[in-house]
Amino acid sequence: MKTALCSLLLICFILITSGCKKDENPASSDQYTNKLALGTGIGGNGFQLAGEGTTFTGASNQIYFRLESQADMEGSQIKIRLEKNSGAGYVFYQDFSFNNPQSYGHIFLSAFIPGQIGNYKATGIVVSKNLEVASLQFTVN
Repeated sequence: MKTALCSLLLICFILITSGCKKDENPASSDQYTNKLALGTGIGGNGFQLAGEGTTFTGASNQIYFRLESQADMEGSQIKIRLEKNSGAGYVFYQDFSFNNPQSYGHIFLSAFIPGQIGNYKATGIVVSKNLEVASLQFTVN
């Protein structure tokens, strides 16, 4: 019985350690990209957007965002900077700041309300690193 238990423990140890190759590590930064996406809701497993797009209806409706960073955000506050198209280019409109509930991670989801119709440029920023992760242009009708 003792030999069988030792053998079982050895097999479990081998299976556990062989499944933890560095290239399969889910925290590995090479599987993440710098990307900002917008949508009408949160769907899937809670790390995905529903209604992903770049055109939204209603200035008082929430626009959900998913910011993915190749670098670990390390619990930093996240900022979405909106610039509004003035006809001559984009000018600062508003910053939306969000506290990060985790001390690590590459993905952050939340929402903001633009407040006015127009054409915008949104930039996702990791505040503690002063890192502009990604930008995209969108329209609110």
